[in-house]
Amino acid sequence: MHSQRAAIENRNYWNDPRVRASMHRGIWKIIQQGSGDAVIALDDDLFDDFFEDEEYLNETDLGLFAHEGYGYCLKVTMEYEVCGQCRGHGKVVDPSIDSGGITQEEFAADPDFRYDYFNGLFDIKCPECRGLRVSAIPKFPEWLQKVIDDHDRAEAEHIAEVCAERAMGA
Repeated sequence: MHSQRAAIENRNYWNDPRVRASMHRGIWKIIQQGSGDAVIALDDDLFDDFFEDEEYLNETDLGLFAHEGYGYCLKVTMEYEVCGQCRGHGKVVDPSIDSGGITQEEFAADPDFRYDYFNGLFDIKCPECRGLRVSAIPKFPEWLQKVIDDHDRAEAEHIAEVCAERAMGA
């Protein structure tokens, strides 16, 4: 019975969206931010991998980028929305504490744990917004958005596979 419970806890942990969000590696990052725009740097390796066959890119598009030590940079307009993971709080409970759920009986058995839990002792910085409470939504050119969407989709599939393997004990 104990090993079955441990297996369920392990599966719940690896299927928790907070865990998966912490594993996400984006293809871009903000390096300079204005009120409604930002300079975005694209990861060199990912940029080179996606554009080596030039399926997405032509010479005109390549001229939009500057290479300034941060990678390939592009100025874009930005929008912001409240982070869906932490709902604008900038923090979440560490998934190792409650990914399997916590029952009322567990809180009743340990009032100090209950107090600590509800007062944020087990909180960590939100893995989605990195504690900023909002998610930046850059307005990329359509062809670049396709590249980023393709990358994010492939990465989500890889993360799902890794999490499934770890949930099974691999």
